[in-house]
Amino acid sequence: MSEDKKEDHPLSLKVMRLSKPQISIEPQVVCEKSELPGPVLAGDQVEAFGVSEFLALPSDFVGDIWMGEKFRCYVSVNNDSDKIVHFVSLKAELQTGSRRFTLFDNSKDPIAELFPGKNLDQIITHTVSERGTHILVCLASYSIPTGEKKLFRKFFKFQVSYPFTVDKAIFSTQNGFALSLDLCNRTPISIFIESVSLNPEPGFRVIDFNPSQSIDQNLPLGLDPNLLCFLKAGSVRQFLFKLEYKDVEDPMVRTYSRLGELTLVWRSSMGEEGSYAEQIPQNITLKSELCLLVTDVPSSIYLEEPFNLSFKLINRGKTPFTPRLCFDQSLTSKLKVVGLSNQSLKEISVGGSVTVRICVFAVYPGLQDLTGLTIIDTKTERSFRFDRLITLLVEQRSN
Repeated sequence: MSEDKKEDHPLSLKVMRLSKPQISIEPQVVCEKSELPGPVLAGDQVEAFGVSEFLALPSDFVGDIWMGEKFRCYVSVNNDSDKIVHFVSLKAELQTGSRRFTLFDNSKDPIAELFPGKNLDQIITHTVSERGTHILVCLASYSIPTGEKKLFRKFFKFQVSYPFTVDKAIFSTQNGFALSLDLCNRTPISIFIESVSLNPEPGFRVIDFNPSQSIDQNLPLGLDPNLLCFLKAGSVRQFLFKLEYKDVEDPMVRTYSRLGELTLVWRSSMGEEGSYAEQIPQNITLKSELCLLVTDVPSSIYLEEPFNLSFKLINRGKTPFTPRLCFDQSLTSKLKVVGLSNQSLKEISVGGSVTVRICVFAVYPGLQDLTGLTIIDTKTERSFRFDRLITLLVEQRSN
């Protein structure tokens, strides 16, 4: 905390952060119950868990502030003098690295008279949506009997951090993408993940494979314990979504720079809610002139058994395209293309397409990427490289 140059003022300004208390954890007591000193520590199993009947109040102004939480504080302007102070006003602003927010300002309607010992109190609430340094600026102004306006201010600096780390993995599928998220709790406390949702771009529809966290009134406390997403500090939970094209023939769907917006909603141990949103970029290389869509994949793929894949090659350019397919076998060590690795196709007119069928042989089980495809225009010698066509699950037949 800092303030302007010291000057005697009839008013004092105090700021206190408002937050829920925490459960008080006492040092573990290992002894017989008959030796416990009083009823506070006489509950069942308290000697094992160290949990008391008390709650711990916040010890300072700052504490831990996480992006997406609501920052609450109590601002009080008190008349410490023995005289009436006139036209008292309070202005509170929050400054971040890029923006400034006015949280409260009554300068247009000040308190005409503030009597000795009386207060001008205000509770301020603001959802922090940026990480980094934040500065709360509180300015109090008043008028002295001569009519001169006086003012003073105080500054409160605090840091806002990310509550989570989100490791993302995006895989291309037959008609869209699969999105895997590893969510890690970076806070020092345990939190309950209330919802994880993905709002897709207009050209996609989303399929959520995650258990529902919705409230069920027929269950104790409204929640199914088998579906609770309760993250301890440093713990990781995985979430999975699938995004499908609404229209695979739509050329605009391949021009989106992002897949959608991920929104997380969580609660602390005392029920305080926080939310966090993040854009999910489409990190698949876009081919504006040449579009490749996988159209046919077997429902099951087994180790060391050949299978067929079909994909459609669409000419989105302004001139006809005469393609030649080249597979770099050194980049497909776990999925082998059977037959010719270099083949020419018929000319594709503007807006036209051609269906290609290839035979593939899997030599390793698990999730495998089909890579190494380069398509060359034999007339212009322009090349289009597709680093990852599709991710396939290869199974091993049971005996």
